[in-house]
Amino acid sequence: MHSADPIREALAAWYIGNLGGLVLFAMMLGASRHEADDLVHSAFVEALPCWADISHPGAYLRTCISRAYRHGRSRLREEPVAQLPNLAAEPDSAWDAVEFDDQQRRVLNVIRQLPARQRQVLAWTLDGYDPHEIAERLGMRPGAVRANLFKARRNLATAVATWGGSHA
Repeated sequence: MHSADPIREALAAWYIGNLGGLVLFAMMLGASRHEADDLVHSAFVEALPCWADISHPGAYLRTCISRAYRHGRSRLREEPVAQLPNLAAEPDSAWDAVEFDDQQRRVLNVIRQLPARQRQVLAWTLDGYDPHEIAERLGMRPGAVRANLFKARRNLATAVATWGGSHA
């Protein structure tokens, strides 16, 4: 066993446990499902060489995904990914974690209609980051994060209210 194995095992474990959430994060930014898959894999490819040095992998990968989405690099990259675990084809893999019911699809569609900054702040918030952490990662002031989050929540509430009795 060579020295990279523990790092690859740690990355594979993190990948399995967090893939669905990262794909959903990219979709909340506005990516299609296929773009989200590509963005997430590109982020893991970027993270692989320095995985052992990454102290906050969730924030690191979300930053990579956000940056790539913002710069339109959501198509499959032509980089070798042989070092990454190939788990997508396995039954009961993390890929199965991103399935939506009708209400979730409706909410995701509303989120995708929000302005880009509101989508971005909401996606980070839904993944458990507070305004100070989001501000630090996105190069914003915490007050601007809170203002965008307030607007996003207000827009979501307005949209859900128009659904009538189906938003239980």
